[in-house]
Amino acid sequence: MKTRFLPALIFPLFTLAVQAEESSPAALNDPAFWKTYHVTPASWPAEEIDAAVRRRAEEAGVRALLYEGAVYQGKPTRVFAFYGAPPPEKRGTDGKVPGIILVHGGGGTAFESWVKLWVDRGYAALAMDTCGALPLGKKPEGRFANDWHRLPDGGPMGWGGFEQLLKGEPALDNWMHQATAAVLLGHSWLLAQPEVDPQRTGITGISWGAVLACRAAGADPRFQFAVPVYGCGFLHESSAWARQLGRLKNDADATLLWSHRYDPSGLLVHARMPFLWVNGTNDFAFPLDAWLKSARSTLAPSAYCMPLRMSHAHGGSGENPPEIQAFADSITRGGVPLAKPLSVTVQEGRARVTWEAQKPMAKVELLFTKDDVSPWKDRLWESLPAQWTPGDSHAEATLPEGTAHWFFHLTDKRGLAVSAFP
Repeated sequence: MKTRFLPALIFPLFTLAVQAEESSPAALNDPAFWKTYHVTPASWPAEEIDAAVRRRAEEAGVRALLYEGAVYQGKPTRVFAFYGAPPPEKRGTDGKVPGIILVHGGGGTAFESWVKLWVDRGYAALAMDTCGALPLGKKPEGRFANDWHRLPDGGPMGWGGFEQLLKGEPALDNWMHQATAAVLLGHSWLLAQPEVDPQRTGITGISWGAVLACRAAGADPRFQFAVPVYGCGFLHESSAWARQLGRLKNDADATLLWSHRYDPSGLLVHARMPFLWVNGTNDFAFPLDAWLKSARSTLAPSAYCMPLRMSHAHGGSGENPPEIQAFADSITRGGVPLAKPLSVTVQEGRARVTWEAQKPMAKVELLFTKDDVSPWKDRLWESLPAQWTPGDSHAEATLPEGTAHWFFHLTDKRGLAVSAFP
C-alpha cells in the first residue's frame, strides 16, 4: 500500500467546508484558499507507462513520475508528469537552475519533448497531464478529445467542466478545480527539488493549458513569471466556448455560476508576477477582446506578442515562439529583456508608439483591421510599415480610412517581437 501524504487526509474535510459555501464562489477566487496546495506532494516512479513511452523519456533525458493530486469524489488521486533538469555540470555555481511548469492544451497530455526543450535551455521543467490520463496510445483525432489511456486513480477528464456543473457535481470535483490543483501541486513538487531555485520559477501553458496557467498565476504567488499562449479569461464573454456557456440548459444562473467559480478572471486580479501574453490576430478560440481584457485585469506588468495570423497548436507554434524563452531568461537569468512599449497614442488619425529597448529595432509595423462586425477569427488583419528612423525609439503611422482596430508590432534585431496596444 502506498503511503499518502497528510494533506490528502485533510482535503475531504476542507472540501466539505468549502462546498458548504457553494452559493458564494468568492472562496474559490481567494489565493488563501489555494495555499492548501502549497504542500509538497508525495511522488512515485510511473510504473504504469509502457516500454515505448519509457524509452522516449529516456531518449529525451527526462523521467516519468506520478505525484499526489487533489481529492476527487472523496478519494485521493495521482497525476502523471515528465520531469527533467540540466546535468550538474550545466547548473549554476550554487548547483541551482530556474524551473518552469508546462501545461498542455486540449487534446494534449504531458509531453516529454516539451520538457526536453526547456532542459536544453537550462531549466528544470515539469509537464503534467491535467485530465487524469497517461501519455499512452495515439494522439486523439479530435482537437479536444480525451482518448489517452485513463489513470485508474486519476482526476476527471477535461475540458471546461461544463457538463459536471450541469450534473450538479461538487464544486471541488469540477475539472477546472482539479486541473488547477494538479498544476499547483506540480509547482510545489518542482520547488522541492534540490536543483531548483525556488525564487526563479515560472509557468507557461497552451490554449486550455493557458487558461489553467492564468488561474494558477493568480492563485500562486510563488511563480515569478507567467506566459499564457492563446488562452485567457472572460471565456463567458468572448471565446469559442461562449456559446456553449450560454447554452448551459439556457440557464443564466448556471453560466453565471461557472464564470464566477472557474473563469480565470476571478483569480487573474490577484496576479502580481510579470506576464507575457502570446496569441494570434485570428485565433479561433481566444479572441482579442477577452485576451486584452484578461491581461489588463492583473496587478502585474504585461508584455504582449500578437503575430499576424499565428497558428494554434501544440509543438512549435505554441511551445516555441522565441519570445517565450527570452522573456523567461530576462527574469530568471539576467537575459536581455524584450522591448518595452512606453506609450501608444493617436491624434487626428496619426498613431504613434514609443519604446525602450536594449537591442535596436529592425522593423515596426502597424497591424489593423477594418472589420468591426465579423467574428474575431474571421476578420482580415493587414499590416503596413510604420515611419521611423533606425536608432530612434518612436514610430508613427497613419491609420487607413475605416480602421476599426489596430496596434503596433515591433521586432528587434534578434527577431523578437512585442505588440503595443492603444
